[in-house]
Amino acid sequence: AAAAAAADGASNGGRADPALLHEVLEGAQVICCQMISAGGPLLSKLGPFHAILVDEVAQATEPATLVPVLARGCSQLVLCGDHFQLPPSCASREALARGLGLSGYERLVSQGVEPLFLDTQFRAHPKLMDFSCDAIYGGRLRS
Repeated sequence: AAAAAAADGASNGGRADPALLHEVLEGAQVICCQMISAGGPLLSKLGPFHAILVDEVAQATEPATLVPVLARGCSQLVLCGDHFQLPPSCASREALARGLGLSGYERLVSQGVEPLFLDTQFRAHPKLMDFSCDAIYGGRLRS
């Protein structure tokens, strides 16, 4: 109920009550947000997180991936992603030349960190998955 009240800003001129938002976030076991938002003012009053899970990390620039880790701190960090899929979005040629087209995940893999390969996919029809299974994953991906 508190979360609904915090999110419903109708009684506060369209804005949520910051104290109520903080109370809800402080009591939460899980907080989902974008990487950059983890460093923003809404979460700044919270202490370090026990764990941070960054999903689609292979599509994120290294600096973006570092924001939740440096801003929040944690005792456990889980990076999930597939470096065979889309790289980070980077529109600037200069930024690409300076390495922002490389994700932190790719850098870790290139430095010898062995990723854990999840060999079963549940989203695509097996017939649609056959090509990428053979062409990208060397026949190791199952449905």
